[in-house]
Amino acid sequence: MTKLDEKLRALDNPIDNKNLEIKKLVDEKKEALSAQHAAEANLKSLHACLKDDDSPTIESFLAPLEANIKMYTK
Repeated sequence: MTKLDEKLRALDNPIDNKNLEIKKLVDEKKEALSAQHAAEANLKSLHACLKDDDSPTIESFLAPLEANIKMYTK
């Protein structure tokens, strides 16, 4: 019975490693999608500001982008 337990443990370790790799990939995908959504929102804001004929400052674009990134990553 101990040999079977050892074989089972030997098989479980690679499976656990694969599960961790999958979790890391899922987390990276979520972060990438969050950044994409924040960038899209920022571009929409930029486009709206450019229609107003006012020259927006760089800070007016960075602050919402940073806020969106923080919002989507949480």
